[in-house]
Amino acid sequence: MSEMVSRRAVLGGMGAAAGAQLLGMTAPASGMAPGSTQSRVAAPVQATAVAPALTPGLAYVLLDPMAFVPGNPQTDPRVQSISGGVSTRAAFRLHAPLVVPVGGALKELVVAYETPPPASGPAFLIFKKPLDGGGLSQVAVLALPQGSGSLLASTALNETIDGSATYRLDFYVGFTDPTDILHGVRVGYVPPPQAFVPIQPVPRALDTRITGGKLNPNEERFVALAGVPGFARAAVMNLTVTETEGAGYVSAFAADESWSGNSSINWFGNEQNLANGVISAVDTNGRVKIRGGVARTHVVIDVQGYLL
Repeated sequence: MSEMVSRRAVLGGMGAAAGAQLLGMTAPASGMAPGSTQSRVAAPVQATAVAPALTPGLAYVLLDPMAFVPGNPQTDPRVQSISGGVSTRAAFRLHAPLVVPVGGALKELVVAYETPPPASGPAFLIFKKPLDGGGLSQVAVLALPQGSGSLLASTALNETIDGSATYRLDFYVGFTDPTDILHGVRVGYVPPPQAFVPIQPVPRALDTRITGGKLNPNEERFVALAGVPGFARAAVMNLTVTETEGAGYVSAFAADESWSGNSSINWFGNEQNLANGVISAVDTNGRVKIRGGVARTHVVIDVQGYLL
């Protein structure tokens, strides 16, 4: 399996580009699936000047600095740095959810941060998981080495996602101003085998005979797929064209991507009624885009399920 950047990412503002660059990644288009685990102890933290290379066979979640928010914005405000990172005053925490597909295995974690001189005291990234009875338990505590300028710290993990819950990352800043600044977190995991999750009853996501009218040549429309979560890898659907006008085609693809030139269904004349099973990637809101080919047609989409 080739390396891949998960589309389940939290991004925002100039921090996305800054954090991605420090972490040796291209900022992805952006969501994620729930999980809970058995606790493991992280390996020793390694401080480096360059982010470790992406590991073949792993998928990645990139948490932009703007994904981290204070527990109480009124008393512990988040501070945005001109360098593209975030921090907060005194020794308070910033929190971010980490969600990866059930059945995956967390393997590595890289933190991009900086410690403006003078050193502001210890900083930590605390990796937590939810308990069945409520609350959180620590999986790993990463003491972030202090230094000057932009820094990276990495650690190995061995955590299997075997339930339905969301992990949490806590960023502990130093005790005095100026505080440590977080630029982003990269998490690598072994993705689970693809599994099909059927949706019953089958929801109808689109019927242009009722809403929107016929799809025109080169027109693109967003389609929300009821029941398909943002952490799904792909949607499985039935795509129907009806009342066609001449030969043409319709393409379905993820709503956050550009058309690649593919077609999902083709027809060769007027007034045809054709259906085709389609598997398409989705965006983090479980949506696809459809694009009209060279002729107008009505389009009907029924969602069968999704792939994890």
